[in-house]
Amino acid sequence: MTVKDFADKYFLHDSGIEEIEYDAAKKSLVLKIDSCHWWAIYGKPNEMIIGVIRVTFTDVSRFEYDADAANRIFAAELNNEIFDSDVEDRDTLILTIGDYLPPEDVFYRLTICAACVEVKELAELERFIFDY
Repeated sequence: MTVKDFADKYFLHDSGIEEIEYDAAKKSLVLKIDSCHWWAIYGKPNEMIIGVIRVTFTDVSRFEYDADAANRIFAAELNNEIFDSDVEDRDTLILTIGDYLPPEDVFYRLTICAACVEVKELAELERFIFDY
């Protein structure tokens, strides 16, 4: 699927990024995401589906992030939460990330431009229905 198709299908707000693997030579970027608000997939606003997914971006032409956040992005243990995702164009996704590590919260952006996105479910997904 395209980056735009991915952004339209997966609502990532409040999801956590557990792992980031970038291979510039292979032009690939893999995000392991603990996803928590998947209702956008199924079109039911009172339904939340949680689970771990692996999102693979291929033919990556651009992967940019704030330089001062590099040690947080590639740390062994991440504490990153996705606050916002925006599609700049059909192939470019911008994620606003919050990192909750003392002494202060840090916010930064990841910009990903790729030709294709593949999503794989890594854990059985749980579905919750809310009455509100």
